[in-house]
Amino acid sequence: MFLKNIFEQYKVTLFIPTSEAEIKAIFDFGLVNGELFGVPVLITNEKTALIALDKLETANALKLIGVNAPWTELATSQPRELPCIFKPRSGQGSKGLKVVRTPSEAQSLFGSDKYIWQELLLPDDQEFTCGVYRCATGECRSILMRRTLSGGFTNKGEVVKDPIIEHYISTIAEELDIQGAINFQLRLTNKGPMLFEVNPRLSSTVMFRHKLGFTDLVWAIEDILGLPLSQYQEPKAGTKFYRGIQEYIK
Repeated sequence: MFLKNIFEQYKVTLFIPTSEAEIKAIFDFGLVNGELFGVPVLITNEKTALIALDKLETANALKLIGVNAPWTELATSQPRELPCIFKPRSGQGSKGLKVVRTPSEAQSLFGSDKYIWQELLLPDDQEFTCGVYRCATGECRSILMRRTLSGGFTNKGEVVKDPIIEHYISTIAEELDIQGAINFQLRLTNKGPMLFEVNPRLSSTVMFRHKLGFTDLVWAIEDILGLPLSQYQEPKAGTKFYRGIQEYIK
């Protein structure tokens, strides 16, 4: 197998997947005790990853633990209400996502169990990307960043302190027994925070987080090596960041 040969040829000692497609492939190839072909993989725990890879399963898991979550159902028939979101059950970013506003639009889309309808969360200027790190001891660290998107990626935002969101994401992390680095995408609605997606990996904002002191990549490596976690000094609320040719912090 190509990947196994690469590991052996270059004497790889740690594999860091960066997309859902890679994570799915890791499970297909056979992840054993956190290792693939004998090489440690920097990944959240298997249970969490498998839930996060399926957006319908994510919504069902949130419902089971009793936290606010958008209604979500298979796109095998007309959605329960409009407008709503139409998107693939698996995938990343905004690929394949569409806001559906009319019955005729919905009629042209439904029919596949590989897609879902999901509640349209508003307002759309209250979207957050939340880095979460939870180690085996149960210690949970998080960073909240209100953001705007461009091409499916975060292009700018600011650090936010919000005890309601912090409690919401720490409850989810604890109830799902999340371990390692993970990323929550949510919107703050008039019903409170509503998580609509979980990235079971280091997200595209990893450099922003690192420069802000939330060094989840470093912590994950320290955990794998059995080292104590580096200290976390939280950034100031209101700190702004921008994506250009490189990351900028203001």
